[in-house]
Amino acid sequence: MFIPGKIFGVKNPTYRVGCTVEKDDFYVCVPCGYRKYLKQGTKFPDCLKCMGKRWFKKGLESWELHEN
Repeated sequence: MFIPGKIFGVKNPTYRVGCTVEKDDFYVCVPCGYRKYLKQGTKFPDCLKCMGKRWFKKGLESWELHEN
């Protein structure tokens, strides 16, 4: 069974779609680089920029905290 959660072992923790956002900030879609402001307590969404692309596979997208 797949459980959404953080992916560790990278510079910034990476969050799977469906995880709860831990703090208000900008996050970047790992596959495409789309940047989106997300609020604490909401769920990480599917990336609307990735959806519909030929290479898009549901469940593989993830988000990473954007560092300025």
